[in-house]
Amino acid sequence: MAQSPSPFDLHRKLVQKSSQLTPDLLHPEIGLFNGQKPLTLTPLTLPYNLVDSTYEYTWNELDQNWNIRQKMFIENDCVIGRPSVVLIQVDSSGNGIFSNETKIQYQYFDTDNLQKTEYFRWNPAQQTWEQFLLTSYVRPNEPLEELIRFWDEASNTLIGGMRTAYSYDNNDKLERSENYDLDIPTNSWVLGSRRTYTYTNGLNTKILEEIYQPASNSWLPSERITNTYDDNGHLLTHTIEYDYGNGLIAEYKDTFTYNASGQLIEKIQQYYTGFALENYFKETYQYYDNGVTAFTDRHLWLPNQQDWLWNGQMALREDGRLNFLWSKYFTSDTSSQLDGGFQTRRFYTSEGLYDYTLMEKFVPQGPEEWVPSTGSPSPTTMTTAFWKKCTKTGTKPRWPLSMISAIIISTLAASSVQRRI
Repeated sequence: MAQSPSPFDLHRKLVQKSSQLTPDLLHPEIGLFNGQKPLTLTPLTLPYNLVDSTYEYTWNELDQNWNIRQKMFIENDCVIGRPSVVLIQVDSSGNGIFSNETKIQYQYFDTDNLQKTEYFRWNPAQQTWEQFLLTSYVRPNEPLEELIRFWDEASNTLIGGMRTAYSYDNNDKLERSENYDLDIPTNSWVLGSRRTYTYTNGLNTKILEEIYQPASNSWLPSERITNTYDDNGHLLTHTIEYDYGNGLIAEYKDTFTYNASGQLIEKIQQYYTGFALENYFKETYQYYDNGVTAFTDRHLWLPNQQDWLWNGQMALREDGRLNFLWSKYFTSDTSSQLDGGFQTRRFYTSEGLYDYTLMEKFVPQGPEEWVPSTGSPSPTTMTTAFWKKCTKTGTKPRWPLSMISAIIISTLAASSVQRRI
């Protein structure tokens, strides 16, 4: 196998960094930007850095080189330090010509919390942007409406859609969500199902999903989620039941264990095999003294051996930034035979800013090495970040890169979504 170029050498050719990047602007990059963790702003009167573009490369086995596959351009609001518009272009043919694919627009409340997110797909025939995904919030972290439309890319026609509307009680607790399906001929939303949320001492203990029966104007239970907690409010069990025609039956169950400090140290997921709940996978967690998760280890259950098999690890730096992710993968019967694996490594500049991410495949045969590869489990990619200095006086974001990570994650999810939001 030809020697692949060093990612360090390659990256020096791709990106020129400013010597004035300030390390005091570094903050943790993990955590989903979907309202689960509201960001905190602190006063700032000096310029600060935001990512204004990223390039994603794939490894080409034929010419033993990295080729740009996707470009992402970001317009930032320098006052609040958040993206306002994201444009994604792709080279779908591999000929070096990039065309529009996705555009994302963001609106915010007075704080840096999201008020609305809109995704648009590019219609090459009409040369226009068409909305396919919308999320709006009634208050920070509390969604009001989520909407998605499905398009047949071959014929470039709308083939369906789903919409979810949320309502809250007097204590701002989520009380009900209603799901609607898009009726194409009438271009109207038809009620299909609903979820009702129950609370005990302020904790969500039950979620009941029901399917609407228009013929009888009634509701049929289809799914139930039950949560239990300890005296300190820590989630102990999370059970999902489905109704396949003979009543609700447990399908999945998560069990959580905590240490004396209240930190989650183990999560076990079980699934229903037809007779009983059986172990499926387990995650264990270790922490730094400052409370940041140091390692997350994943284990698979081997039914024949009746034992757990270690299957990978995610390692974080003490400041919370993702540093390394390593996973094994096995044969389809999840035997103990190691077929290979993949790893993700994240690199930083000398100033500590996120620089690029490299994904590699492990070859267990021969020299047993990590190599760029387009084979299973996924094409190897290297993503680079380009920083731009904002010059307006305002506030700085505590987690500037978490937004970018979430954009990448949510874009990939939106492009292949197969379920109701």
